[in-house]
Amino acid sequence: MIKHLPNAISAIRILAAPILIALAWLQYEKGYLYLLIFAMLSDAVDGYLARKLAAQTELGAKLDSLGDMAIYLTVPFGALWLVPEIVQEILPYVVTVVAAYLTPIVASLAKFKKIASLHTWLAKASGVVISIATVLIFANGNTMLFKVAAVIQAVVAIEYLAILWRLPKLKSNVKSVFHVYKK
Repeated sequence: MIKHLPNAISAIRILAAPILIALAWLQYEKGYLYLLIFAMLSDAVDGYLARKLAAQTELGAKLDSLGDMAIYLTVPFGALWLVPEIVQEILPYVVTVVAAYLTPIVASLAKFKKIASLHTWLAKASGVVISIATVLIFANGNTMLFKVAAVIQAVVAIEYLAILWRLPKLKSNVKSVFHVYKK
């Protein structure tokens, strides 16, 4: 039963997405921020537990990716409704992050008819940076780290596209583009 815990945590993250949307729409800034922090921290916990419990599965990788997608796609709406003046100030960076996040998804769907769950090292690092940057925006309006995160996310998108181009069939948990091209 404990081996299902990582998947349950990912499922909770998926279920948190509509609650985040509602909190943002209703202008509950602190509730939104606290649930967002919880969801982002749970992303680190589910992967860690999956590795420690030897419970890494294709289903788990997919649930983790869906959880990430669900949470990250709520952020632009939360930002538009809760801090629109900041969104306007950093709009090119927001567009970069959204485009860099969605482009590999579209490419994966086009090539494999499925969403990739690559979870590269760079994507994991980017997730940490963008999560902290996003929390800083909602907590105190600081945008500097988000600007850096936008550049990193663009590099992640390039890496994902290179990996997707090279893979003959879709696989999960690819360490890096170098690991794919080395084989």
